[in-house]
Amino acid sequence: MGANIARSTLEAQDRGLQSARQEVARMTALINQARISLENRTLRAPLAASVLALNVEPGQVVDPATVVLALADLGDLLVEANVDESYAMQIKPAQTAVLQLAGESTTRSGKVGFVSSRVNALTGGLAIKIGFDAAIAAPVRLTVTANIVVDARPAALSVPQLAVTRVVGQDGVITEACDLTEGQAISTSQP
Repeated sequence: MGANIARSTLEAQDRGLQSARQEVARMTALINQARISLENRTLRAPLAASVLALNVEPGQVVDPATVVLALADLGDLLVEANVDESYAMQIKPAQTAVLQLAGESTTRSGKVGFVSSRVNALTGGLAIKIGFDAAIAAPVRLTVTANIVVDARPAALSVPQLAVTRVVGQDGVITEACDLTEGQAISTSQP
């Protein structure tokens, strides 16, 4: 008999080969479906950043409204603040700001980069963002004291409003000179 193969054996092998090809196609489709499913469930950061907070656990089911994590570019920190609405018309982008980080005695310079176009009706605050002129390394959410320069007068002395008192019937401040304390009348103006 030698090289001759029975027709039934050949047909059985063809059916086996066709079945194997169908199984390969089925498995390839399952792999492609798994890749698509993985792509649909993969979160990609919109920028190179550090993870500040991870709010979910692996395997946890979430809905579209769930905040999964918080990201920040720690190389470009901003100060976010709310300015009282009474000063809203005086704050403009590119204004100089003097910034002091909590726990530091030195100040840093910055510029107003963003001013909201609306005042929050609940708080009466105007949202602003101030960028540092030089890069800094600081923890996110650190308290920062921010003073925005709205006017500069070279011959003026700036004092806290609480330091102004009534001296002989007009506005004044208490000064010390040569160990003597005396009232000094001043003129006040609001920018």
